[in-house]
Amino acid sequence: ENTVRLAGGSFNTVKAALDSTGPLTDNLLYRFDFSRQQSSGFIDRGQNESTALSGSLAYVASPKRTLTLMNDYSFIRPMLYFGLP
Repeated sequence: ENTVRLAGGSFNTVKAALDSTGPLTDNLLYRFDFSRQQSSGFIDRGQNESTALSGSLAYVASPKRTLTLMNDYSFIRPMLYFGLP
């Protein structure tokens, strides 16, 4: 199963995501997720962005035993706002 999501909005906001999951073989399953978001923010120099990436592989050895390998990565740059000047 695969899913793609795209969105946009005010302040140059852009969001994108991709999800994919399913079997590679009868005993090996996978999952992959990616998302990205960025915006100019509602104040001057209010840019922010984030990226997330994750994946997993699962080996089904038997109905009662599954070995799963997972990893994830994220990068977040929040808007810096120190109040009124």
